[in-house]
Amino acid sequence: MAPLWNGMAAGLLLSAAVVSGQANSRLGASPSYQGFSNICPEQCIVTGPEPSNWSTYNDMNRLANCNQAMLYGFNLYDDVDDADSYHRIFACTAYGNDWSDDSQSHVTNSRPEKEHKVNYEIGWSSYSPGTESDYRSLIRQMRDYVARGHISPSKTAMLYAQFGYTSAGIYIGNSLQSKDIGDVALQSLIDDSHDFDGRRDSLTMQLCGPHYDSQHVFGFMALRNGTFRAIQSAFKSWSNAECLDFEHSTNFTASTHFTSSMLSSIKAGNTTTSGIQAGGSALPAKLSTQHTKNLMSSTGECRTQKVQNGDSCAAIATRCGISGADFTKYNSEKSFCSKLKPGQHVCCSSGALPDFSPKPKEDGSCATTTVGDGESCSTIAAANSLTEKDIDGFNQKTWGWGGCKNIFKDSVICISKGSPPMPAEVSDAECGPQVPGTKLPKDMSKLADLNPCPLNACCNTFGHCGTTAEFCTDTNTGAPGTAKAGTNGCISHCGMDIVKGNAPTKFRSVGYYESYQFKRQCLYQDVMQVDHSKYTHLHFGFVDISSDYEISINDKSANYQFHNFKYISGPKRIVSFGGWDFSTQASTYQIFRQGTSAANRKKLATNIANFVKENNLDGVDIDWEYPSAPDIPGLPSGDKSEGNNYLEFLVVLKNLLGDKSVSIAAPGSYWYLKGFPIAKISKVIDYIVFMTYDLHGQWDAGNPNAQPGCDDGSCLRSHVNMTETKESLSLITKAGVDSGKVVVGVSSYGRSFRMVDADCDGPMCKFTGTRLHSNAEKADCTDTAGYISNAEINQLLDHNSSRVNKHYVDTHSNSNIMVYDNTNWVAYMSPEIRAERTKMYQSLGMGGTVNWATDLEKFNDAPEGVENWPGMILQMKSGTITPRGAGSRSGNWTKIGCDNEYSRETPYWSPMTRWRQLDAAGAWSDLIADWKNYRDKDHTGDKLSFSAQISYLLGGPDNVKCGQIDGDSNCPLISCKLFNIGNGTKSGAAAELIWDSFFKIHQMYAKFKSALVTDAALVIDNTLPHLENTFAPVPPPEDNAWLDMVLDFVSMGVPMVGGKFIDDFLKMIPAMTTKSDISLDHYKEVLSAILDSPATIATNLKGTSDPNDWTPEKQAEFSKYMGQSLQGWNYIFTKDLENLFDGTDKSIERLTIMISDGRMIDGIPKDIPYPDKTKRKDKDDDDNKKTEATDSEKKSVEDGFLTAFWAYSIPAVWQASGHHPFIIDTGRSCDDKDGDKYTKDLKSACYENRLYQLADPDGRSHPCDYDCGITGGCKCDDSAFSSLKGVEELDGKAWSGLKVEDIIIGSVRTYKQNGNENGGGTADPTDSGTFEALKQMDITTPGFMRLPVCSETLARTSWENADKTEATRNKDGFPCNNDNGRSYCTTSESTYIEETTSGSPLIDDCLVIVKNIEGTTGSWNKLIEIQYGIAHFGTCTFGIEGKGRHGNSNVYIGAQDIVDIIRYTSKHWGHGTDKMQGKGVMQCNGNIKQQELHWAIYKK
Repeated sequence: MAPLWNGMAAGLLLSAAVVSGQANSRLGASPSYQGFSNICPEQCIVTGPEPSNWSTYNDMNRLANCNQAMLYGFNLYDDVDDADSYHRIFACTAYGNDWSDDSQSHVTNSRPEKEHKVNYEIGWSSYSPGTESDYRSLIRQMRDYVARGHISPSKTAMLYAQFGYTSAGIYIGNSLQSKDIGDVALQSLIDDSHDFDGRRDSLTMQLCGPHYDSQHVFGFMALRNGTFRAIQSAFKSWSNAECLDFEHSTNFTASTHFTSSMLSSIKAGNTTTSGIQAGGSALPAKLSTQHTKNLMSSTGECRTQKVQNGDSCAAIATRCGISGADFTKYNSEKSFCSKLKPGQHVCCSSGALPDFSPKPKEDGSCATTTVGDGESCSTIAAANSLTEKDIDGFNQKTWGWGGCKNIFKDSVICISKGSPPMPAEVSDAECGPQVPGTKLPKDMSKLADLNPCPLNACCNTFGHCGTTAEFCTDTNTGAPGTAKAGTNGCISHCGMDIVKGNAPTKFRSVGYYESYQFKRQCLYQDVMQVDHSKYTHLHFGFVDISSDYEISINDKSANYQFHNFKYISGPKRIVSFGGWDFSTQASTYQIFRQGTSAANRKKLATNIANFVKENNLDGVDIDWEYPSAPDIPGLPSGDKSEGNNYLEFLVVLKNLLGDKSVSIAAPGSYWYLKGFPIAKISKVIDYIVFMTYDLHGQWDAGNPNAQPGCDDGSCLRSHVNMTETKESLSLITKAGVDSGKVVVGVSSYGRSFRMVDADCDGPMCKFTGTRLHSNAEKADCTDTAGYISNAEINQLLDHNSSRVNKHYVDTHSNSNIMVYDNTNWVAYMSPEIRAERTKMYQSLGMGGTVNWATDLEKFNDAPEGVENWPGMILQMKSGTITPRGAGSRSGNWTKIGCDNEYSRETPYWSPMTRWRQLDAAGAWSDLIADWKNYRDKDHTGDKLSFSAQISYLLGGPDNVKCGQIDGDSNCPLISCKLFNIGNGTKSGAAAELIWDSFFKIHQMYAKFKSALVTDAALVIDNTLPHLENTFAPVPPPEDNAWLDMVLDFVSMGVPMVGGKFIDDFLKMIPAMTTKSDISLDHYKEVLSAILDSPATIATNLKGTSDPNDWTPEKQAEFSKYMGQSLQGWNYIFTKDLENLFDGTDKSIERLTIMISDGRMIDGIPKDIPYPDKTKRKDKDDDDNKKTEATDSEKKSVEDGFLTAFWAYSIPAVWQASGHHPFIIDTGRSCDDKDGDKYTKDLKSACYENRLYQLADPDGRSHPCDYDCGITGGCKCDDSAFSSLKGVEELDGKAWSGLKVEDIIIGSVRTYKQNGNENGGGTADPTDSGTFEALKQMDITTPGFMRLPVCSETLARTSWENADKTEATRNKDGFPCNNDNGRSYCTTSESTYIEETTSGSPLIDDCLVIVKNIEGTTGSWNKLIEIQYGIAHFGTCTFGIEGKGRHGNSNVYIGAQDIVDIIRYTSKHWGHGTDKMQGKGVMQCNGNIKQQELHWAIYKK
């Protein structure tokens, strides 16, 4: 059972007064990758009600991973359960309230007959428990479809549906009114199902009887096993007017209307003949102009009648108006009456049966028919005076014809001789002749060539594009557009060969250099240390582009390396722009999207070209990931125009650069590459960096379309798989790119995963974690779970080999595999593997290889002349290293006194000028060297603090404590004349500048604390009661589970509270007030240096929701500040200031960034040279020394705090008070004309033109019980989802401007960033994009709002299950959780003892048990001390026994409990075999109190 820690934490916050005082988010992609959007069919509300417009599928397996309710259309005789053949299944996703009301448009022209009393029968079989809620979900969907007028009144309707492992179907004869079926029959079934006993393997309802014909029959069937064969069999029976028999049944009477009379109701007065006997019975007959054809011709043809579904010879004779004897005489074939087929023509008079067979059209094409829901070759042949053999013979060249065994719904087929027809349109076909709107070609033999795929990708027989064997293997069986069973076939651009082009004159060897590497803790490389002999081209990644398309390098370390880069010799020097982060972060993703547009491309291209020319470089590389991408998490879909815009931009750029090199990076997957007009681009540029690394990674998790053969995307796969690399090379060369321009990616890093099973490391073995969270161990330098450099891998192999469990070359993927620390699995490329690959790529005519990245290969010593890497990094960031080739420098800072004009005359010089003229950089460098010597020595007495030692070295006061804020702190402002400066001293006027910087930094932290713990605290304290009364009428009990929630809030609040204050503070400092590029660079670097560390401290405080994991020491240190979130931020910034002045290398690096170039000192934005220096005034030494926050500074903190606090607390308060707020995804567009019907009672918001609602499953889903005692006679409406308490106040006028829209949109953005799944992590303030968004007070930043999102259908299913099992309501993500079955046990605390042997049950059989009961209301109530086998399939049995009565006589276990145990054991037991067995103990509900329950999985 999951703790409601969100709620408990909010309760604590409310009940106590505030006290004064690399990411794995990227999307690489394998060749077969498809986005999450392809898991489910298109929404019904988008496709409309006509099944022909729904998404099409060739087998049910492709729909197995969709967890939404779906409606289906397929032919009655298409056995969709047959996995060995192909089908045509039309499907759409039903979210709830999907259908507009068209019932009035289908009112029949003929007046319905008078009302009839009819008898509905409900039947069921009882074996497995727990099915009704899923049944109800599907019944509701089908009821809405039917009652709202979306079945044709002119033909019998057949509709199918599925939700989870529940399948259903509905059959409605065409003489029944859909409104009666929907509002009476199906609604009554929904109402009655609430009173079922929870044990129905099948549920059926029928309107049928001895005197019914098929036009008046209605039937509904639902099954728990998720199959359709039995449902289709039932439909066949009903279509023959044959009623079903049931194991159990009940009946109820209701009224309905018939739109035509039943045959049994025809009276003698309406017949043309009376008293005629057939089999001893009077046969009344009625003339029917509808069914009788008068064809009395001179040739002696008979008058005819058409056989209907369920007809008998007697019934037909009645319609003919003749006796049974005459009917037999006119139709004298032996056993004629036992072989009647619907659609068949029979004689009603003497004469020969007319020839109804169609004739070819005048143009020589065949006569055609469109196959209906319930038609087969047999019925079509009978209706057209043909045989099945005739039908088969006519269609040997018809598109997609696979014979009469399995004809598809809506297929257009020949019913005469002649040339074949144009095939029917398929709504979602991408290629081939079935793309909607395709015109008839002149040459019908060229159908396959119509509508080719983008990039010349393969088109399979179902009109879908791809580049893997699934799409590219031609298995034609005869007729065009066909494929062998078990394959998808291919109709155009088939094959997966790599097209060999013109090899380059010189095989390229490209290396990327990561200029941002110095943000790591270790593993550095100076660009001069790159082995230039290994590379023909060296790419410098990355240079910055601003929102107005200006080019710069903002990071000082990168800027230093760029200057060195310009002076290297050997390889071509290529500068790179873009990259994954730049392309996908909220603050920068629009730069390429907008910069390549017609309005901006010239400016962007010109600025890039000028940068290349001005720095005398050899070329440019553009890495946009990716134009027109449809599914980058957290970003709106790219526009389809982006690919062509990119091409036009590259044309301009290449023209501007002339002979200089232009290259781009491109993905190795069809899914993303199809957004590039890659063939045209390749003709413009010099080469393509083809990213055949990162084919797989943690981001695959949960996506069944990410890894071939892996149903959940969580299999251990190499990110540099050789087989998939070849598939990618086929893709790009078939697309029209000369292979000689393709530079193939190789890597100097590995992608790692945490294995589920330490003994299972093959490609079908699983890894743990979610798409955004890897459980793999972080390496020291790369410091990213799921990503490890070759240098770190080799360090493990060479120096920590005891940690390595396995190390081998996987021949299938041609990758190195290493398993270390038992469960860490990493795939990478050694130099030997890279060399093998290089030879192969040369043989294939490729243009070269590209290595990401040179700095990841090995550990390098610091460059010659530099003591160590920390020292070099410090100097790079302070600006004291003179770039090689740029001249020399000398230091004179101790020779400059306080009388120097750059010290005295502050109002006339900029901070940067003062800093440089007084040689403050040299001073800082010398001071740090002195400090390190002092720090690293042994001291017998007390060691001075860093700030005290710096003060001592500068000749300042003693007892300085700049690292403290409280009353014991001492970091005063000191004027130049108070320092000991003069001849013979080791100090100078620069001392004042350095100390001014210290003072400003300390002042900023002190003011923040002042504002935080006084003004903001008072505001919150006065407002908390109103929060309780408005949003949480019932305060929650206090609970220790508050810890995680508070820490999450504190972590995310750092950039919102501290960020806003510090942002405002910095913008008042002269060095950062102007809008110049230099000023902006200063601002960005200082802000990052200040806030990155508090964000990290806050993130590291986050732990588990179990307070017992906190040591008493941690509790004691932390509890002083963490009574509330205010004290949390107080602690963080107090702790950070302490860290900032602790004198470690890391803190010195941060300080260097903050103070370099005079960023913290006084001055004016721009120098004012003035010739008459005598008229200048010295600066006033009486500077503002206050550390108390000003009113504006208090307001800054207050605004940031309140915005964060209310936005986070209000949803938490709802949860804390026992509610379960969630977001309904209506599936509707915001401009839907019917949208207001579904939002009138719930608050709603639009995001990306889609309508969402804020709702609460308050109380019981079905609040009333039956007391009338009449099945079908009681009506008890389901509860509607409720609005939340106080939601009407969230209109932006109070609560710091918080709106309902913010809560909805923020939660939706979190859901989308997590791959359209709930359960994603909180916003990570250490991520630069997230940090920036939070600093801008964007409370919709993904991860800040985290209410679950789902369709109404899924939410109602969970809600219904929770009515009878409260534990279901306590599941994470309720009511949007898929694990919504009944639960009575604490499975998370169960013991697990494995006992697997060769005779154990099959894991697959055990997983079928999961399939059968998952998400159901199933429960078992069993006597204690008796063993029961309660769930079985195949070889697998799940058994239980309650042990020790403890006052109980019975013990309970729910379906979800069994599902949880089997899922866990299937992942952790078996050790790579296909079997498992074992046992365990857990606590479950007894009839009185908790009860010990022993469970076992064993062979039946």
